[in-house]
Amino acid sequence: MPPKGICPKCGLPYPYIKRSRRGSKVHLYAIHYHGYERLPNGKTRKKVRECYLGPEDQYEYVTRTHVKEGLVLKGMVNTERALTYLDALIKHISSTKLRI
Repeated sequence: MPPKGICPKCGLPYPYIKRSRRGSKVHLYAIHYHGYERLPNGKTRKKVRECYLGPEDQYEYVTRTHVKEGLVLKGMVNTERALTYLDALIKHISSTKLRI
């Protein structure tokens, strides 16, 4: 299976992202294939490793701890997250009286 993208966590190529539902949240995993392994019964199975990439939408608990900064923390799959964080932090700094 040809690579679909590069994992933001480990830097290795991955062929697909697995979605796993736990309760009402969906979590994302980059799936990495590492060849095949032979089982004692003569059959083979794929050797797979998963990298956790975070929630599909946002981290709820961690976001609640950063309400005053206006940060909504997102999973690694969101490519705009760094700019969103930077914008929120600039707004927070410009509206906060800093102690020097």
